[in-house]
Amino acid sequence: MSADLGKKPFSSDLDSILQSTGSSLLELRIKKELRAARRTRLENQQKEREETESLKELAKYESALAKKYIEECKNILRNNLAAGKFDWISYYKDEPYPPFVFKEPLPRYELIAREMGINRKDPIKEFFLPSLKKRRLEMEEEARRLYNLKLEEYRQREKSARAAYELKRKIFLEEQSQYNNSIDQLRLDLAKGQPGAVESFARTLLSLMKYPDAFEVEFDARYEQRDRLLVVEGVFCPPQEIPRTILYQYDEEEHGITPVEMEEQEFAEFYQEILLQLSLSAIHLIFLSCPGRLVEQVVFNGRVRAINHEVDPGEPQPCILTCRVNRDLYRCVDLSSVSPRAAFLRFNGIMSTPLTALKPVVPIQKMRPKPSPYPEPDPVPETQTSTPSPAPYQPGEIENMAKELVSDILEQIGNNWGRTGGQGGIIH
Repeated sequence: MSADLGKKPFSSDLDSILQSTGSSLLELRIKKELRAARRTRLENQQKEREETESLKELAKYESALAKKYIEECKNILRNNLAAGKFDWISYYKDEPYPPFVFKEPLPRYELIAREMGINRKDPIKEFFLPSLKKRRLEMEEEARRLYNLKLEEYRQREKSARAAYELKRKIFLEEQSQYNNSIDQLRLDLAKGQPGAVESFARTLLSLMKYPDAFEVEFDARYEQRDRLLVVEGVFCPPQEIPRTILYQYDEEEHGITPVEMEEQEFAEFYQEILLQLSLSAIHLIFLSCPGRLVEQVVFNGRVRAINHEVDPGEPQPCILTCRVNRDLYRCVDLSSVSPRAAFLRFNGIMSTPLTALKPVVPIQKMRPKPSPYPEPDPVPETQTSTPSPAPYQPGEIENMAKELVSDILEQIGNNWGRTGGQGGIIH
């Protein structure tokens, strides 16, 4: 019995994953493919290292990789700004199933006769030696019997192979149809604003973020439907896991390779630049592909996979940067022309520099502990009949308002200075 006959339905193997993570099939597929592609690229790099014949050439190769890595880090935000909106169509499965081909050769009577050593018909010899004719006819009859037997066995194997093919084809088309239906359902649930769908779609968008293979970032999201608010958290690598080598030098006397690394201050700025670009890229991707009627504001909390003496034991991944931005403010800031630090502060950002110190800050808004199950939505709170009390100030909100006010005043001063003609003008 074929193993495929006892195969479980496509969805049954994923039910536990979908329920525990709140993930859609689309999210799982994209993440799996991206991990596989990243692993392949890293394996190819390692293969190149192993095939390099000399240490001198290896130093050149490693230096080229280091240069490429630094360049990619500097352009994280630029590369993600260049990404277009999420293309749903490209993720549907529409590849055809390959046609049936039975590769086993068809039995041939001539080949069987040759293998049995049957002589060709020779009328002259058989006239004088009738036993030769009798022997030939007997062997030909046996060859035909054997040929018919092999032909029947061939047809049975072909029939069995075709049946197995049709079963696999049916399973393939069913899984393809179910997967495409799951995308349709996700799009429908997303249009309805179901929290589970919004969260899974947000995680899918963030998994497509472009950044170097040298490190990994984990993203999660929670959707507050009533406020049209998406709380996003990124878990970054700690400083010690971020490569800081500028180049590799070959030492001919020692016959070895020496890495040249960034100075501490240079690396601190480099690490901050990476984290801010990743944070801003996440905000950009969300606002770019999530409809405004669903997501009006985003809270981003940047955490690190690290523990130090200042971290609360109950929170092993400390938050070291946080910001809150609405769609109007996002549109007012040109991320392609301002520095990541300036843009982050404009987005009501809070952080304690240097980020390499991993000094925690209080998140503007924490994420709910567990993801919403997909596709079941979270219950929408009932409308309050009484007048709600004003929301309390969030941590850092007053400081951010002050920074924004000062920025607006300075901008107004600059505009007035330009209108009044420079040094001789009067500033009102």
